[in-house]
Amino acid sequence: MEQPKSKKLSVQTILIFGFLVLIVVAVGFGFYIMKEIQKQNAALLLAQQQEQVAVVQPLANPETAAGKGFVLDENNLEAVMDQVQAEIDDGMFTANMSTIWTFKDAADPAIDAFLANDESNTKPFAIELTLDETGESLFTSTIIPVGKQMKEIKLSRDLAMGTYPATVTYNLLDKNNKVVGTFAVAVTIAVQE
Repeated sequence: MEQPKSKKLSVQTILIFGFLVLIVVAVGFGFYIMKEIQKQNAALLLAQQQEQVAVVQPLANPETAAGKGFVLDENNLEAVMDQVQAEIDDGMFTANMSTIWTFKDAADPAIDAFLANDESNTKPFAIELTLDETGESLFTSTIIPVGKQMKEIKLSRDLAMGTYPATVTYNLLDKNNKVVGTFAVAVTIAVQE
């Protein structure tokens, strides 16, 4: 009779041990997620302190699953997750650019300005460069397709020698070239002569 009791104790011990392992894994995963969020927040704070942060407006489309009321169950989980991921991917944008743009003068293009639409992006964009002090537009680009870069950036007027805080505003465009989102990046204009 003691043999079944031993087996029962063994099964109970295994179940308790398994439950404890699940709790430890869940707690560990929770700590991992918290640390990742803290890392992202720290990186965002650092970028804000360096005034090189992009402020992105959400590109939510109310016609997708992410914008509709729906019941999530095991039958539609994968389809809903695919729709939500597509919405996330559509709203993500990588800004490839330099943040110090050096000009000999207004007649010459920038020496070191770099601005590209990363191949991972899903939308073309156009930018406008404005002088922070006055809000004056100094450059407006043509549409930059995904995977392409600006070849030449020239100021619309001459500036005196010195450095100027400025802002590059990205206008993200849909397939009809309608603005669907904007964000801005701080840059410095350096004029040599």
